[in-house]
Amino acid sequence: MAQLSFKNRIALNYIITTGLLILVVFFAIYIIVKHSVYSRIDQDIKFEVQNHLKEIQIINGVVILVDKEEWEEREHNTVDVNPVFVQFLDTNKKITEKSPNLKSQTLVFHDSVENFELFDTKIGGNTIRQIQVPLSIKSKKIGYLIIGMSLTHSRLVLNNLFDIMCLAFPAILVLLFFIARFFAGRSIKPINAITNTSKTITKDNLKTRIPLPKTRDELYTLSKTINNLLNRIQDAIEREKQFTSDASHELRTPLTVIKGTLEVLIRKPEKRGNTKKKLIFVSKKLIIWICW
Repeated sequence: MAQLSFKNRIALNYIITTGLLILVVFFAIYIIVKHSVYSRIDQDIKFEVQNHLKEIQIINGVVILVDKEEWEEREHNTVDVNPVFVQFLDTNKKITEKSPNLKSQTLVFHDSVENFELFDTKIGGNTIRQIQVPLSIKSKKIGYLIIGMSLTHSRLVLNNLFDIMCLAFPAILVLLFFIARFFAGRSIKPINAITNTSKTITKDNLKTRIPLPKTRDELYTLSKTINNLLNRIQDAIEREKQFTSDASHELRTPLTVIKGTLEVLIRKPEKRGNTKKKLIFVSKKLIIWICW
């Protein structure tokens, strides 16, 4: 696997971090919307419970509707958006009355669910929100009121929201990657300038320096540090050249003397004694200077 460039690594790290943040935000949005939808439905169901408790009378232990026309209202006769289903049971869990919109279907009493607890269940393949309210006279239980409200429309909204988020999430990540890659490329342009300038610097043009960025950030510090390093290298090379020049100048005189002495020894053998002493003296002096 080819190694990613520095620009792509910046973009990748950015979208990983941002992607996690977006995921958390999307999850929070979904939970908040779901909670809001369910809270509204729960409020509506509790409102329906209060209304229906006011519309019944209990005569001889039997639940009787005070206003029969209520059952003729649209919400109880037709299955519309979030329709309300109402059903009365006796103590044996047998149906004594139910809303016309239930038709041949019935609301199922769940013994495992606590009274007044709101929960999700199924009716005819559709999901509904349901509550079970006990009916009592002087602390004596005479039956149950079950009210359900369809969640089909609400579930459709939540499912659409979930699908939109699932489609938007990868699209946002891809878009963010290219945006981050673009800005990362702009951010590392000074680094490319430093690299290109450094490639042109050789021993023959050590006076070339890296341009300092306008903003005094990390790249400014890096450029200034490299320039200081080049200054030290240039000073060291110049000192080396100066030393070589001085050494050449200092060695020229003793080497000339040695050369002349050797020529005298070759041409005039009779003067070898004095010349030899002089040669030894000059050689010792040369050796001492070199060692120093």
